[in-house]
Amino acid sequence: MRKEVSTTELRGKLGKLLDGVHRDGDRLIVNREKSFSVLDRIWEKVPAMSAEEAQADIEQAIAEGRSGIALKRS
Repeated sequence: MRKEVSTTELRGKLGKLLDGVHRDGDRLIVNREKSFSVLDRIWEKVPAMSAEEAQADIEQAIAEGRSGIALKRS
């Protein structure tokens, strides 16, 4: 039998679901969409930026973090 489960259900009932696969030949279809809905909501709020702009922001944050660490060590 084919069963569609969410990642949350899979995590909570893994043993039982695997028993069904082994004993009864069940086939599991894992629906991941709900798991990624949080990420989708976050991405909707992030302003659009190019990969170059994102890389520049990342490099700036790293440099600021490293300079803060260097100041704490002095």
